[in-house]
Formats: sequence, structure tokens, C-alpha cells
Amino acid sequence: MDLDEILTLLGRYGRYQVLVYFTVCILVFPSVWHTYVMSFIGVTPVHHCAIPSAAGNLSNSTVPWECEDKECSFSECRVYFNFTSKSGNVTSCPDGWIYDKSIFESTIVSEYDLVCEKKVLSSTSQSIFSVGVMVGALVMTNISDRFGRKYVCLGSAWVQAVLGIIVAFSPNFIVFTVMRFLVGCLQEGIGLVAFVIAIELFPPSCRTIPGVFFNLFWASGMMLLGLFAYLIRDWRYLQICISLPSFLTIIYIWIMPESIRWLIARGRFDEAEKVINRAARMNGVTLPDDIFGRSAVKIAMKPLPASDNADEMSASDSPSLSNGHAEVNSRVQLCTDEENESASSQASSSFLSYLRSKTLLTRIAIMGYLWLVNGLAYYGLSLNTAQLPGDAYWNFILSALVEIPANFIVVILLQKLGRKYPTVVMHLIAAAALISTAFIPRKTASGANLEVLINAIAMTGKFAISATYAAVFLYAPEIFPTVARSGAVGFCSFASKLGAIAAPFAKELGEYHYWLPGLLFGSTALIAGGLTMFLPETLNTPLPDTTEDLEKSIQKNKLRKA
Repeated sequence: MDLDEILTLLGRYGRYQVLVYFTVCILVFPSVWHTYVMSFIGVTPVHHCAIPSAAGNLSNSTVPWECEDKECSFSECRVYFNFTSKSGNVTSCPDGWIYDKSIFESTIVSEYDLVCEKKVLSSTSQSIFSVGVMVGALVMTNISDRFGRKYVCLGSAWVQAVLGIIVAFSPNFIVFTVMRFLVGCLQEGIGLVAFVIAIELFPPSCRTIPGVFFNLFWASGMMLLGLFAYLIRDWRYLQICISLPSFLTIIYIWIMPESIRWLIARGRFDEAEKVINRAARMNGVTLPDDIFGRSAVKIAMKPLPASDNADEMSASDSPSLSNGHAEVNSRVQLCTDEENESASSQASSSFLSYLRSKTLLTRIAIMGYLWLVNGLAYYGLSLNTAQLPGDAYWNFILSALVEIPANFIVVILLQKLGRKYPTVVMHLIAAAALISTAFIPRKTASGANLEVLINAIAMTGKFAISATYAAVFLYAPEIFPTVARSGAVGFCSFASKLGAIAAPFAKELGEYHYWLPGLLFGSTALIAGGLTMFLPETLNTPLPDTTEDLEKSIQKNKLRKA
């Protein structure tokens, strides 16, 4: 009896699976908070040059006026020489800056004076954090495969909590950035591994719903962060607040099980059987005495190929959780020596297939671009809600809230209408919404305020891009043959990370013109929607195993259309 059969006998959504699932999903909250906390602690408050008391008060005789889009304010980076307009010359702020504390009591920008010539450093810090996430994705998956899912996940959470508190006491920007990089390195040790543990609890035919609900925990974590930030306006206290809860997971040592698949892969059958029997007792299920068939030559654990039905996709085939929440690269399989040689041969041939197949190269390029655009737009919109007009806290919470219906709706559309056209339409909706924000003034000529309209359209764009991000994670594995699937999806994941690294710099674009980020995200989404038209529909379509099968299927489609 293989493990998938055992999980089916335990029940689709038994009490044990549901309880452990929710327990594990809670682990992602601190990861979410560390990912998006820069939306608040990295905000640039309204500021101007400090004016010595001997020079008088802030006025247009000490600080020059600067105007943008018919709105004027005191210069943020310049004062008149000797603090008098009579000189006619301006200079940089010799005595530092004064920051408005009405919205943000303190941020790293006001703490480290990351303004004017240094304003790019705040975004650079978030990009370095994303680089840490990329590094961690490579390292933590290998560590978890070697030492186990449970303790790597919990250990990452505890170490991240310690580093998070160190971040709060950073004496300077360099220490802050280095510590944030290390925090990022541990992100996938928590989110990725937690996702694998959660999904592996269910039989293959029942994993779509848990996958979608995992996304809801991510969105819920974002909304909680918005609430915490609203209540705690000092960046150091907020950083401590999002770090401390991870220490509560010390109780998980006793209540969180190790991954059954990992235990079996390591030959620890007695421990795996204990976990399975515990699950059977909680679910009221009776299992055979020798569930593993110890007399058998091997234990078969078959990894499912990316299927034409989302319900049939296994955790090992899904490259990641939507919105970049957790990359899943674990492929647990016990093989005979001959099977290992076959797998090695297939891996080698996959690289050659990239060079031989023009179709495969085209699909990799298009899908890689889609993931790049979605990573850029999703993280860009999530991290820069403070740039939108209106309340920064409410905007952030609302941007997380729209992800919930987006994930549900896109799954229904992908199942009913296929993969291709819902992906195209959602990209076009995102493009139309985000581009339109570039042409809507904040006020009309008559003085009417259009900020609510701008926010509503921007949130429509966030809704659509959240849906497309979920769609491409399901779509990508289905357009590649088996021999190239892992490498191709890995390339797409890398492209998504590049988008996440670039996303924070949308803040700088917004400081030149508030509509530039929307124009950037919208135009790239428009191109993505167009390129998707060149991809095939995969719903209810058998997937090719080799590049030769891929080319044959294309020829058959051409003959059928002819």
C-alpha cells in the first residue's frame, strides 16, 4: 500500500488533517509580516529641512517652494543659503530634517535620514531582503530534505524571531539591512516547508482546496499586519511585535508532526506508522496492521504529473503557492537503482531539449515573462500602498482583502473555462485598471476629489493581478513536458523572484509622478495578456512526457484545425 492510498483511507478532510493543517498554516503569519512590514517602517514621511531657531520659522523666506501637478509645498531637500531668500541660492539641508509624525511616529527613513540623496536606500533594503528570500529558497529546501520538515520549519521561525528583534535594535542602516537579509533567508524555511507539510496531509485528489486556503492565511496575515501597524506607529516597537509571536511556536514541538513522506523517504517507517496511526485514531478509521507491506521489495510513492485537473495536482508538482508565498520543490520518491538511473538520464536530456525545441524555448520565455510581471506587479502594489491617496493603513488592509475573492474566483474560472483565456482576461483587466490610474487626476478642474475613484481602480488592478499570479502557478507546470518541467518551472520561479527584487523601486517612480508605478505595472500586464494568447490550452488535455510528444501534439492540433 503506497502513501497516497493510506491518505485516502484516512479520509478526505478528516479531523486530524484539518487540525494539523490549521496549526501549520498559522506559522506563515510572521513570514507575511516580515515580508510586508516595510510598507510601514520604510515609508517616507512628509519632511523638510530643519531650520535653526536663530534663522526663524519655516516659511517661503527660508525654504523654497516646489510644485508638482499644480500642487506646491516646501522643498524637502533644499533651503535658501544662510536661510534667507535674499541670497537667491539654495543648498542641501545643513541641519538635518524635520519629519511629520501625524501618520507615522517613526520609520527607518526618519530614523536614518534616508531622504533626498539617500532616498533609494529604503527600497534597496527591501530588495536585499528579497535576495535573501531567493537564497533561502535554494538552501532551506535542501536542509529540510536532509534534516526533516518539522524542525527546519520551527528552527527557522525561532531564529527569524531572534533576528527580527535584532533588526528592531539596529544602530544604523547597514546593520538593519544585513539583519533583514538574514531574516529573508529564513522565509522559505518557514513558508515553503509549512506549505509542504500542510499539503502532504491530504490525498492528491483533495489538495486544491487546502492550497487555496493557504493563500487565505497569507492574505489574513497581511490584514493583521495592517492592524498592528495602525496601533503601533513606532517602527522599532512594530518590528518587535511581529517577531515575538514566533516564540509561541515552542509548543509545536509536541503538537506538530513530522512529514510522513519525509519519514518514509528516510526509511523511518516506525515513526511514520505512529503518525499515521495517530491520524487514524483521531479520524475514527481502522487501517490494516501492516500498512506498508514490509515484505514488499519497495514502497511506491508516485509523484503525480501536472494534471488537467487542479484537484489532481500534488504538492510535489506544484512549484509554489500563489503570489510567491511558498516555493514547493520537494519531490519525495523511493526508487530502485534502475529508476534512479532513469531519473538522472531524464534530467540530463531536459537541458538538451531546451536547445532542440523551439516550441519549448518559446513557452519558457513567455511563461517566464508572465511570472516576472506578476512578481513585479503583485509585490509592487502590495509594498507601495502608502503611495496611494488616502489612509495608508486602510489601503494596505484593503489590498490584502481583495486577494481572498481573487483566489476563489480564479480557481472556479480555471476549472470551468480553462487556463488560457481566464489568464488573458485577468491580465487585461489588471492592465486596464492600472493604466487608467495614470490618466485620472486627483482633483478635477472644479475641485472635486477623485482619490476614492483612484483607489477603487487600483484595488481592481490588485484583485486581477492576484488572480493572474494564482493562475500562472497552476498553468506553468501544464505547458511543459515531464523531462523539462522541473527546470522550466524553476526558471519561472527565478523570474518571479527578480520581479519581487525590482518591485520596491516602484516607490521611487511614484515620487516623481504618483501615476508612474501604475503605468509600469499596467503596460507590462498588457503585454503579458497578449503573450498568453500564444500559449496552448491545457484543461482536459493529456500532458506530454518528452519534447517529442510536445511536438507531435502540436502537429495533431494543426491537422485537426486544418
